[in-house]
Amino acid sequence: MLRYIPTTIFLVISILLAAGCQPDNRQPALLVNPFIGTGGHGHTYPGATQPFGMVQLSPDTRVAGWDACSGYYYADSTLLGFSHTHLSGTGAADYGDILITPQTHVHDTLPAAFSHHNEQAHAGYYTVTLNNGIKAELTATTRSGIHRYTFPDKQASIKIDLRHGIGPDHLIAATWQQTADNEISGRRQSSGWAKDQVVYFVARFSTPFTIQRQDSTKAILTFEDTSEPLIIKVALSAVSVDNARQNLTAEAPGWDFDSYVRQAENTWNKTLGVIEADFPTPQQDTIFYTALYHSMLAPNIFNDVNGEYRGMDKQIHRTDHNYYTVFSLWDTFRATHPLYTILNPTADVDMINTMLLMYKQSGLLPVWELAANETGTMIGYHAVPVLADAIAKDLGGFDYDLALQAMQASAQQEHLGLHWYKKMGFVPAEKEHESVSKTLEYAYDDWCI
Repeated sequence: MLRYIPTTIFLVISILLAAGCQPDNRQPALLVNPFIGTGGHGHTYPGATQPFGMVQLSPDTRVAGWDACSGYYYADSTLLGFSHTHLSGTGAADYGDILITPQTHVHDTLPAAFSHHNEQAHAGYYTVTLNNGIKAELTATTRSGIHRYTFPDKQASIKIDLRHGIGPDHLIAATWQQTADNEISGRRQSSGWAKDQVVYFVARFSTPFTIQRQDSTKAILTFEDTSEPLIIKVALSAVSVDNARQNLTAEAPGWDFDSYVRQAENTWNKTLGVIEADFPTPQQDTIFYTALYHSMLAPNIFNDVNGEYRGMDKQIHRTDHNYYTVFSLWDTFRATHPLYTILNPTADVDMINTMLLMYKQSGLLPVWELAANETGTMIGYHAVPVLADAIAKDLGGFDYDLALQAMQASAQQEHLGLHWYKKMGFVPAEKEHESVSKTLEYAYDDWCI
């Protein structure tokens, strides 16, 4: 049960938020089990990320098929490496950008075998020891992924793969260059579920390397001595290499891997600790906090530390608030965004301001936006109830008049059966597939307006 429940969870959360504390000293981050949802058709990933983080650093065990949506499937026993972007809980696949694979030798057989007995994770941290003896550890800042690899001997290499992607990913262009004796930077542009996704990166290594083999999409780096663990810091940006480097400098200036793990754990403890749960069994605590954790994996921050971001018009803009991507609104308007208005209203207002910027740049509120692309997935225009809910609760912090204008613009389109809905009050089955569902979704959204 939840403590301090005289009436409703809303009262509980209000009390805890007002107090600004965790009533006990437990660490919710350590109660989270990121492996929940990685089997069956849950499509979650077990890797490391921050709340709403730009980077989701996680192992990839497969890239094709419906159960590759997150890149990781629990039934698999081999992995391809660790990439820096992942989707959680979606029914379509994409991302998997900037794959890094540790190897004992340049000619290692891939994918690498592993056992779940040698795998652990909690919020902000993931580790696995591969069957070849390499121990991989992952953590993250908001915009950077931090790797630590401990090798079984002094001979080791790192493979960087820019061709790798999850799902129907088609590489449009990829470039990379060595920018210091311990740094590589580059750009990856791809077309998949997101038709035009651009990722820039800077990867910095704790020791200098030699490039052994290379082409335009892959590089294999070797190191003179890996008797000490190798640390790799990779920052991303949708704007430029310079911005990725700024992100890295701002968020991950040092080489103390354990300090980054502690920072990630502390952030998750603060974020999850706004609710103090006390259930009869530890398993129930884990179920609760893992569900809460999963609700805060997306949307993802999309702006760099300098405020710049890639807009829906493919131009570079600057904002003074966090700008987000991955708006799965058909999935999140019912409960997730209303939860944000209670647990994290500041983030919810930033998400709403993001939606309004998307409206100004593209002419419509997002339906299912991904990496500055409108995928058009699912039905309805469910940014509307998110905005309406925030207005009804008077969250403030955004332009209500602009929000109404944007909501009305979504309702006045002619596509996906809206022509018939406006003309007849419903969508006829003989005119449009999914007619009943579309009628229900449109009616609800219009009621919100």
